[in-house]
Amino acid sequence: MQPRQKVQCYITREHSESLQVLVFEHVDYPEAGVQVPAGSIEPGETAEEAALREAWEESGIRELRVQRYIGKFHWWHAERREDHERHVFQLTTPQTLPERWEHTVSAGAEDKGIRFTCYWLDCAVAVQVLSGNQGDYLQYLESP
Repeated sequence: MQPRQKVQCYITREHSESLQVLVFEHVDYPEAGVQVPAGSIEPGETAEEAALREAWEESGIRELRVQRYIGKFHWWHAERREDHERHVFQLTTPQTLPERWEHTVSAGAEDKGIRFTCYWLDCAVAVQVLSGNQGDYLQYLESP
């Protein structure tokens, strides 16, 4: 069986001489923990297209660009007993964004209507709090 193709996105910015990453929490499901935009690659979509789509859907940020492709990593999802290949991207935006905002997902069959609280964390903090091994690749980030 082929592994499920997934993307994971680190949207980054420089702030107060520190590299920060955008994270979010589910408003209605706090038990899901702190996360970064991530999801499945849809049929006919490249990994880069999926990364930009997922990041937009889960953050509401329209102007995103790929700073770099960090790589493809094998990951076993023990809870679902699924084999995944994660394509990890570092994204940036020219938009000036607030420190914190709420976003309601308006696209995607699975996530439509889900509410997220988005905010920035220093990477040194994010690596300690991100759920589901999402902090594993923060070490590969570069300043924008």
